[in-house]
Amino acid sequence: MTTKRTGICVLCAVLSATCLLTSCKQITSDGSGVTIDMEGPQSPGGDGFAPNGSPDQDMDTIGDWEVPEEIAATEEDRLIFDSAVAEHPDKKYELLASVATRSNKGLDHCYLCRTQGTYKLVCVNESYQDAITYTGDSDLEWPGKGSSDAPGSWSAAESTSVTDGIISVIDKVNGSAEELYTPVIYLGSQTVNGTNHAVICLAEPRDPVSPAINYKLRLVNVYEGADGSVSINEIKDLDMNLYFPAT
Repeated sequence: MTTKRTGICVLCAVLSATCLLTSCKQITSDGSGVTIDMEGPQSPGGDGFAPNGSPDQDMDTIGDWEVPEEIAATEEDRLIFDSAVAEHPDKKYELLASVATRSNKGLDHCYLCRTQGTYKLVCVNESYQDAITYTGDSDLEWPGKGSSDAPGSWSAAESTSVTDGIISVIDKVNGSAEELYTPVIYLGSQTVNGTNHAVICLAEPRDPVSPAINYKLRLVNVYEGADGSVSINEIKDLDMNLYFPAT
């Protein structure tokens, strides 16, 4: 009787072990089994990452520049920016705004800055691993670029804040423009028979076709007469791809 009971116990143990191994085995296409931990962490392969934990190739594609609804630099923007330029002590920037971002092996940030009386766009990359790298700068193309101190020349604004007077000027522009403009950065002016103003505006469709608005930045060059009349000199798209193309 003891021998029979012992045999039954051994058989049960073998069956239990077989069931356990079967439940923890994934069968591959060639019929071989690969043991996996059914209760352990899930493989990152299904969440945009390759099985080795590195980003998928698709995530390495450089995306389009996207303009946020609010371009005022946040505390996080300032930390990223300061970290990037800390390795370049020769670069003396005043950070004005965070104007766009795009995916690029992480995230590219485009910042509008002022240095030595000129405006520059500065590109900083924040990688998947949170490494922050300064990747370059480019002079902003605006009417006052390269201006002299001669009378009648363009001059950069002492303050880039938008005043009530500039809001009033842009409101008059909105009366005839195809888009709606919100002034966000005042670049400078030129005194003529009246005043020419250069203003960076956030542009949105007058009649959006979807709730998700694709904001753009426009550089609005507008004339304000002494009598308060307003006329548009030029409106240009502030296209970040012209400054920092995908490479």
